[in-house]
Amino acid sequence: MAAVIADFVIPEAVPDCVRDILFEVVVILVTTAVVWMFRWPRPPAGAAAAPGKPDYMEHPDRPAPPPPATFEALQQDPAGLIDAVCELAKKRHAVAVLDLYRQARVHPVAREIPQATGRHSAEEFYQAVASSAVRMNKIALIPTIFQDMRATGVPRRRSIFEATMRLLGTNKQYAAAVGVYDEMVKDGIPPSEDACSCMIAFLVQSGQLERALQEFATRGEEFRPSIKAYMQMFKALSQAGDGRNTLMLIKDMHTRGVSPDTIVMNVALGAVVSSGEARAALELLEATRPSGLLDAISYNTVIKGLIQAGEADRAWALAQEMGAHGVPPNKTTWMRFVNTRTTYAKDALARVQQEAGPEPREG
Repeated sequence: MAAVIADFVIPEAVPDCVRDILFEVVVILVTTAVVWMFRWPRPPAGAAAAPGKPDYMEHPDRPAPPPPATFEALQQDPAGLIDAVCELAKKRHAVAVLDLYRQARVHPVAREIPQATGRHSAEEFYQAVASSAVRMNKIALIPTIFQDMRATGVPRRRSIFEATMRLLGTNKQYAAAVGVYDEMVKDGIPPSEDACSCMIAFLVQSGQLERALQEFATRGEEFRPSIKAYMQMFKALSQAGDGRNTLMLIKDMHTRGVSPDTIVMNVALGAVVSSGEARAALELLEATRPSGLLDAISYNTVIKGLIQAGEADRAWALAQEMGAHGVPPNKTTWMRFVNTRTTYAKDALARVQQEAGPEPREG
């Protein structure tokens, strides 16, 4: 059949060499079309095609989507309402979830939600509503959701508070996340250690540095904040130029048995130097040497602080000591001295040029 179609399509006037090529192309195209026509999925015999669609576009193995849930259909079925909201939330249909919730909370069915028994619990219902509110950036709705839980007698457990906190933090709603934490504490629910660490980070991110420091001071030694929480604190203290609290926080880490890493130490040293306390930064560096956490950035940070404080002699001596402690000075180390009006500028420039290597000769 393909050959017949090719003979019919190709004009007689075409040269033989071109005709042979066109003949092969037409045969391939026709053969491919026939193969795909027989491979396309078809509905079983007797199945009716959807109106407006040809039979070959139907997929009988794919079930039709369920009709959208409406409040009118669910207002007399609290268990069905809970299940519908939870399932919609799983599929991230946040608009539909909030629409059902707004209608349900002012309807008598809301009082029946705590006693309803279905595939999902009343707590899961409110968790689904809270997560949908965060996804739709309806942050002002969060306190209302927790108030409705209390009004209807649904237990407000730690899990829903902490899950909402984390979701708010992920969406950078730090002040709202702290508000959820405070609501949990008001209920007398002891937060987990992870939630406390998150809350401290959220306090810093929302500009409540003083309260974050108070949280560290009021908690017992058994509380071990995460490295991320400490890092957020050190960065905020660096921006505030608060060297005293930075040193206090380093001591707090050792007291609580939290081991800092190189990045944390560098941020802490930077915070102390930013506060103008170069000597305190030097003492911290010398105390940290045995731990092996220091790198070239650590030394260069303190050297910079000493030069700014007018202690170029001590800064130069520190640069000379680096190699003996397993951290060789680099180009940045010597550049700290190049632009200073000290006797070390010329020697430092020579070392920078030495590390850069000889300049290539022009041809």
